[in-house]
Amino acid sequence: MLVLIENCMRYSYEKPVSFSPHRVRLFPRTDQAIVTHRLETLINVPADIQYRRDLFDNLVATCFFPQAADTLEIRSRLKVELWPKNPFHFLLAPRATEIPFEYSPAEANVLEPFLTVKPEEDFDPDDLWRFGTKRDTVDALVDLAKFLHNEIAYEVREDGDARLPAKTLELRSGACRDTALLCATIMRKQGLAVRLVSGFLCDFHMDVPDRRPDSALHAWIEVFLPGAGWVGIDPTNGTFCDHRFVPTAVGVSLNDVAPIEGSYFGQEKVPGTFDSKLQLSLVTEEDPEQIAEQVEQSLKNQNVLLTMGGEPTYVPENPEGAEWNFAAVGPSKLHYAFAFAQAVDKGVWPGSLLLYSPGKLYPGEVNPRWALHVLRPERPFEPASKTQDSKPDERLAKQFRDGVVQKLGLEDRWLKAVDPKEPKKAVWVLPLDYSDDRWRTEKWNLRRLELLEAEGPSGLRLPMQDLPPEALKRALVMDLAPDHIDLFLPPLLSVPFEQLIRVCSELLKTVAVNWQGYTPVDTPGTWSHLIFSADPGVLEVNLPACSTWEEYKKWIEQLSRIALSIGLRAHKESSTIFGTGGGNHILFGGITLQQNPLFSRPSWLSSILRYWQRHPALSYLFTGAYVGPSAQAPRPDESGQSPLDLELAYRQLEKLPSGDQRDAISEIVRHLHTDSGGNPHRSEISFDKFWSPPNGFLGLIEFRAVESLPQTEWIAGVALLFRAIASYLLEKPYQTSLKDWGNNLHDRFFLPTPLWMDLTDVLTDLAQFGVAFDPTVFRQIWEWRFAGLLTFEGLTVRRALEAWPLLSDTPRDGSTTSRFVDTSMARLEFAVTTEAYRNFAVYINGRELPFRSLSPRELVAGLRYRGTALYPSLHPKIPVQLPLELTLVNRETDQPVRRFTLSAGQTAFTEQQGK
Repeated sequence: MLVLIENCMRYSYEKPVSFSPHRVRLFPRTDQAIVTHRLETLINVPADIQYRRDLFDNLVATCFFPQAADTLEIRSRLKVELWPKNPFHFLLAPRATEIPFEYSPAEANVLEPFLTVKPEEDFDPDDLWRFGTKRDTVDALVDLAKFLHNEIAYEVREDGDARLPAKTLELRSGACRDTALLCATIMRKQGLAVRLVSGFLCDFHMDVPDRRPDSALHAWIEVFLPGAGWVGIDPTNGTFCDHRFVPTAVGVSLNDVAPIEGSYFGQEKVPGTFDSKLQLSLVTEEDPEQIAEQVEQSLKNQNVLLTMGGEPTYVPENPEGAEWNFAAVGPSKLHYAFAFAQAVDKGVWPGSLLLYSPGKLYPGEVNPRWALHVLRPERPFEPASKTQDSKPDERLAKQFRDGVVQKLGLEDRWLKAVDPKEPKKAVWVLPLDYSDDRWRTEKWNLRRLELLEAEGPSGLRLPMQDLPPEALKRALVMDLAPDHIDLFLPPLLSVPFEQLIRVCSELLKTVAVNWQGYTPVDTPGTWSHLIFSADPGVLEVNLPACSTWEEYKKWIEQLSRIALSIGLRAHKESSTIFGTGGGNHILFGGITLQQNPLFSRPSWLSSILRYWQRHPALSYLFTGAYVGPSAQAPRPDESGQSPLDLELAYRQLEKLPSGDQRDAISEIVRHLHTDSGGNPHRSEISFDKFWSPPNGFLGLIEFRAVESLPQTEWIAGVALLFRAIASYLLEKPYQTSLKDWGNNLHDRFFLPTPLWMDLTDVLTDLAQFGVAFDPTVFRQIWEWRFAGLLTFEGLTVRRALEAWPLLSDTPRDGSTTSRFVDTSMARLEFAVTTEAYRNFAVYINGRELPFRSLSPRELVAGLRYRGTALYPSLHPKIPVQLPLELTLVNRETDQPVRRFTLSAGQTAFTEQQGK
């Protein structure tokens, strides 16, 4: 990862003074884990800067100032590449595995200055710490570091010399340089060679600029261990030093490692001030395409071809009616689907086939939903289009019937059918199948072929129950409509399917055709395939499998442009902009089942599942307003699954042998990744399309906690984030135990600020892996999702998430597919800075809010309240609790200083004037 470090030191005097040479020791000591790419020292006055190595091999910038000045500003800028470092990756010499040990004569001769305790620093450490008799060297040093961290309280003291160890011991507190000197003295008195270190302790936390944590110069020690060399230990934080510690100077004493050394001189003492500022940030990549290149290269290095798909959803500009709110089908949705599909055929995939198919049948719905497929083989079709001028008539129908039997080499077995719903409509049926490398037909011995009075195409309404069991039960069905022909195709495999399409297209060149039927179950991977389907409240688009994120992004952009051109969009609007209410699920799989990388890498899947469980931001930040156990994508630990069962399952994945483990993977996880009713589709990470009966043999895992977002760059950004996490976990397996969140899952992570902090942890992991996202796009999504209701002097109030409980079944017109949930409850987050919390208390409707600390800079509180009166609802006797009256009370005077009110229908708190 790349890190930018900028340190500014400013000396200001009441009048110009002359300066002695200043020595700056702020330049990283490079090794295999630290590479300096840029180093510069900038000074506001003329200066001669000379870089030299000192006695301890520290890089020192010695600055000479020929002119007097009243202000001296020395600024160092660094661009450093850091690689992860395991502080315990060393092997001790056999003689040094236990303390105490002795250095060899040659070592002792060189290390003598680092073994010496100065008289003024000497003290008796026995009352504080003893290594005691022989014990493991590393264990003893770990214990000492932890002991000092717990025993010596940390204090901020930027100026002044280090305290002597005896004073630090007496006060039981100190700055980092005090604790480092105390630790060094204890170790030296035990015969260990120790050097003092100064440098940067970097909190490598990805965040937007105004939220980045303050970093600081720091001091620690290094002890020389035979076989291991110099090993860093930070007694202030109680740890061994990893890649977060960037040393800039080492020495025998703290004077040897001072970050800056120098003074002014003259005939009199001149009052002055000193201030410094350190800024440290990970270098981020603003161009997502550059990040995508890194991700694809990472996957390629692991010999993995991971496809990704998506299911964006769209609604009209005026989403009125049941079909655009809760129902799956309705009067206008299919028209929009055809307009969408025709635009794809015209502008993206010329020569495609638009095939109307029956979709899934869901419990509580009378008829199957529909799906509109856009299919394009390697050699594009040339189907009839609706721009043809010819009108279908009996003459054309007769030519078509004769042509089909002739070209397929069949007897003429066409039958005329009667549609009881439209008795005058001409419907023709040809029993048709393909087997043993030839087309087959037969005579149906029916006195009268009358269609069923069900909904749907004629091809789905054939009276198959009237045929004998051994009869051929597939057929080509033709309906003559006033301006087109409906042609229902029998279920076929891809080769005869394509042949039949081409035969029929050739015979129907002059007339518009609406193609109906089923897609081949063996559709080749070389075919392009896009699906428009009816989903409750939205029109869903199933993207083709994309080999790269770039391909996925291109599809999202194309679909967005087409949607706008036909009056659709990926969001709704009222008083504000919000999501469609439908999903934008992300799917991972393989280019073919034989090349599916998930089948042979169960440990990779386990890492993904573990990582998502440990990071609730991935569950809640990008999904819709409806979250929790009864939502469309509940987490496994929200669906009644115990952390123990999940832990056992993931450990089983990690222990599977090499080879294709698709069956074992499915059986291990599919019974746990469900909703509370056992539905494997309604799960945050769903395996119902992985390798599950009856139709889920696709090798796909589906991330369902993602909603359609109003901007294409947001949609693409979330997909790239998920792909980057997958590539990261492929190279860096994640086996951290699952966390039993308990009530904390909702109490903490339904609030926006903890959710954002968790996401920045994810972004930081990726940045340290070398994939450094600019967090801006995710912050934009966060701010859009959690609208601000009030900002005042360090207090910010935002909308938060709320889990709406599922209610018992309540009959309603149409179906019971959409079940009742109680949406009357809402939640707010109150976030305050530490300074604001010291200044005033926050009361809501007369009750003080209890805050809890998230960091040294901010605290949060959550508030749940009943916002509306609904029937039915949970706890119906709890009244509506609006308006909310927010009062800020001065902690010193105990008097109210401001009052604000949030009433029903308002989008923000309004200030109340007067008392």
